[in-house]
Amino acid sequence: MADAVLEDLRQLLAASSRENSIRLLQTELERRKCQARAAPQPPKPILLEKTATVAAPRFTTITRYAWDQGRKWVKVYVTLPGLEQICESGVRLAVQPRELCLEVEGLPPPASKTRLLVSPTFGALVPDECTYTRKPNSMLLLKLRKADDGEDWGSLDDSAHRKAKEKESRLQANKGKSTAELLQEMYADADEEGRASLSKAWEEGRAKREVRKHD
Repeated sequence: MADAVLEDLRQLLAASSRENSIRLLQTELERRKCQARAAPQPPKPILLEKTATVAAPRFTTITRYAWDQGRKWVKVYVTLPGLEQICESGVRLAVQPRELCLEVEGLPPPASKTRLLVSPTFGALVPDECTYTRKPNSMLLLKLRKADDGEDWGSLDDSAHRKAKEKESRLQANKGKSTAELLQEMYADADEEGRASLSKAWEEGRAKREVRKHD
C-alpha cells in the first residue's frame, strides 16, 4: 500500500509544472518516504529444518540367570558375553525394597542394551547393602541383602507367593465338590494329552464303580 502511494506521488510530480504544486508534492513525497522507513518491517518467516526423530534403543530382557540364597543374602549370577569390554559406567544396579533392576549398555549386538528387572521380589531387600561384582567368564554377581534374616525365598520374584495363593484359592473353591465336578474342571483346564489321561482315568473309575455295584 505504501509503495503504491509513493508511486502515485512520483507520477504527479513528474506531470506537474506549477512551482507550488511541485513543492507540495516533493514535501509530501519526502514525508511518505520517512514514514515508510520508520514503519516496523514484518518479521521474515523462519524456516525450520525437519530433523529425524531417533527412537532411543530399547532394552532387551535378561531371561537366563541363576540364583541361590543364604540366611542373609540372595546371590544372582548373570552371564553376559562381551561384559569384559564394558567400563563401569555401562553397568547400573538399582535396588528398591521390593525391586531389582540391572541395566547393562555397550554389549555386542544384538543385545547392546539389556536389563534384568524383578518387581516385586519375593521378599524385602536392604537397598544400601546390595552390590554387584564382576567375575571371570563375563559374569556379574549380584549380592542382595535380605531385610529379614533367615527368610526362605521360594523364588527370586513373587511367583512362588502367587502360586501358593492360587493353590490355596483352588483348595478353598473345591471344598464340597464331588469327584466328577473336580474332574470336569481339570478337564477344561488341561491340554490334549492331559484330557486323554483324564478321560482314561474317568472310564477306569466308572468301570470299577460298576464292578463294585454288582458285587
